[in-house]
Amino acid sequence: MKGKLFFLMLVFVVPAMAQVQRRNQLGPKLGFGYYNLSYGSSSKQTGLTRTLDSLQVGNTALNIGVSYKRRLTRELSLATGIELGKYQVNYLENSLPSLAAYHQKILQLNVPIGLEYNIISDNWQPFFGVYVQGSKIIQSEMDYILQQGWNTTTLQSYLPATTWLYGMAITAGAQLPLADHWTFEPAIWATYTLKSLAANNFIQRPYQLSFQAAVLYTF
Repeated sequence: MKGKLFFLMLVFVVPAMAQVQRRNQLGPKLGFGYYNLSYGSSSKQTGLTRTLDSLQVGNTALNIGVSYKRRLTRELSLATGIELGKYQVNYLENSLPSLAAYHQKILQLNVPIGLEYNIISDNWQPFFGVYVQGSKIIQSEMDYILQQGWNTTTLQSYLPATTWLYGMAITAGAQLPLADHWTFEPAIWATYTLKSLAANNFIQRPYQLSFQAAVLYTF
């Protein structure tokens, strides 16, 4: 009798675990949050970077893309995707000579690749992950209004010295099942760019805090 029970466990349990290990997930994601630029520690800041750091207030971050995940083990997943990020950086009004308003708009392509650890439960799966991210700035513009001409808005293309970037990201969230093959995934992301936008000793590294949500199809 015990032998029969052990055989039934092998028949039903092992294929179920194998199915989890082979599971793929693919679907769209949308993120919204806060974006700003870091100018390094105060000891390493120059007069210019210290001034810009004090005037800068950051602005919104919008991410739209596709997420793909592949289970490597029951708890561990390889995750990647591609997304388009639209970011803005604001400066305090009337803070720079002759300028009434000033902000930068950045359009950027991101490809994150990382590992996620899933905590398996009956109804939902919390997870946390670590990523490396490669990025390409495809458009950057400066938008400002001169104090002497309040009705004149100037929009000027301005690409930074470095347009190919790399950085790190950490995330934490959960997967909530919607149906047999559909999962809703809310998550919090924190991303820091290791490569400076500026050249030489001028340090200007973007960072981002955002809430992202994805709807994933499991197959």
